[in-house]
Amino acid sequence: MSKVDSNFALKVQDMFSTKYLFKEYVQVIALRDNLQYVTMKSNKKVMILQCTIENCKWSLRASCFIHGDRTLCVLTRFNSEHTCSVDVPLTDHRQTTFTVINDLIKNKISLAGFELSTPTDIVHYIRVQHGLSTSYQKAWRACEAALDDTRGSSEDSYKMLPQFAYILELKNLGSIVEYKVDTDGRFLYFFIALFAFISGWQHCHPVISIDGTSLKNKYGGTLLCASTPDANHHIFPLAFCVLDSENDCSWTRFCNQLKRIIGGRNEVVIVSDRHKSICKAIKAKELLICSMLEVLRMMLQRWFFERRNEVDYQVTDFTKTIEGILKEHIEHSRLMKVNPVNNMKYKVIDGTS
Repeated sequence: MSKVDSNFALKVQDMFSTKYLFKEYVQVIALRDNLQYVTMKSNKKVMILQCTIENCKWSLRASCFIHGDRTLCVLTRFNSEHTCSVDVPLTDHRQTTFTVINDLIKNKISLAGFELSTPTDIVHYIRVQHGLSTSYQKAWRACEAALDDTRGSSEDSYKMLPQFAYILELKNLGSIVEYKVDTDGRFLYFFIALFAFISGWQHCHPVISIDGTSLKNKYGGTLLCASTPDANHHIFPLAFCVLDSENDCSWTRFCNQLKRIIGGRNEVVIVSDRHKSICKAIKAKELLICSMLEVLRMMLQRWFFERRNEVDYQVTDFTKTIEGILKEHIEHSRLMKVNPVNNMKYKVIDGTS
């Protein structure tokens, strides 16, 4: 569609390199001129199209023949006169197929998200931007096709999980990555705890927050996140797990894997659904599973990079948060009055009171 000039005019003896290209040109003209046609005959040798309105004279005929090693298509007869009205609004244009809509909206969809998030948005966009009418069902099919073209299919993404797990472990030695399917090969869960998370846990507060969020891709599922506050009061990730569904069995799998990270630390407190969590920071829950996990990995990589940069500018062994608390206490102490009582005791008077 995007390769066809919308100002193109058909005429007899026009030649096309393929039958498919010829159909594309006719389709553009039909959309541009607000007309609809039906295919009366189509085979390897001939194609005959006619206006959908009975007794309308608009029709065309194209013949196909072999030229060398290619099959060419030539317009042999064309009656461009319309004896029906093309000014009548159409509730669902016959030639506005889901493949046409797909071509019109594909630039609006990207890995990070898409502007046209629902079929209703697409119907409105097609009508306002291109003056075409289409049904909700066609818009939905076009959206699914555009997503598959841009990101790949959901099925292919799940098939890529073993390779994704292998590369993740290869590039992050010491990590825990578990991918499980049932006896029929259906997805159960995918667990990730990178070595950076595991080693950093030993220097964090013994408090673990667990939160979950529903995924919005084709097959749904749940993303569980375990995190802990570090010494700088930042959210420090511990583990992630994508589950086929959120139930007792899934939670058991996740908690058993989490035990491997906790190790021998005692008196660990676990809380659930805290207000601040990584799950609430994830904006890519509608992505395919591999894309979502990669976006998540990139987000955490950015977090760790920014935090390492902060540490490079530290002038003491204290974290930035602790330095701020100490600075406040020092400023407050300068307002205090200290009077000696004896060589061992002093009376401190709060200067702010």
